[in-house]
Amino acid sequence: MNSSPDRRRQARAQARRYLGVLAALVLSLVPVSTLSAQTSLMQSVPATEASVPTPKKLVLTFNGRVVAHLSSALLVGGPSSTRVLLSLPQGPDADTLVYPLPTLAPGQYRVEWKVRAVDGQTTDGTLRFTVIEALR
Repeated sequence: MNSSPDRRRQARAQARRYLGVLAALVLSLVPVSTLSAQTSLMQSVPATEASVPTPKKLVLTFNGRVVAHLSSALLVGGPSSTRVLLSLPQGPDADTLVYPLPTLAPGQYRVEWKVRAVDGQTTDGTLRFTVIEALR
């Protein structure tokens, strides 16, 4: 007479095992990039480690949508060790930030950027470039 509750208990345990296996199988089919989609810098103008004439703007393009008003860029360097927090960026798309730059003297510069993705994750990084004298 005790076999009916035992069978139900065994059936529930077996169903839980099957659901666990099914969940593991489904998760193994989801691409890792979907599970840990961190925003990363895909392209910059000026490009990292580039030597360029004085740029008029800094363009940062990411692999996902970013929130411009929660993002920042600090420009550091040049002959007088300039430190400028760049103004609120504009951009043609939600994945691109465009910062106007002050006139930069020849020298080495770095940009310390930080962005907030639309999913709430914060990502930061550094890009370096050198301003060279313009050819006459």
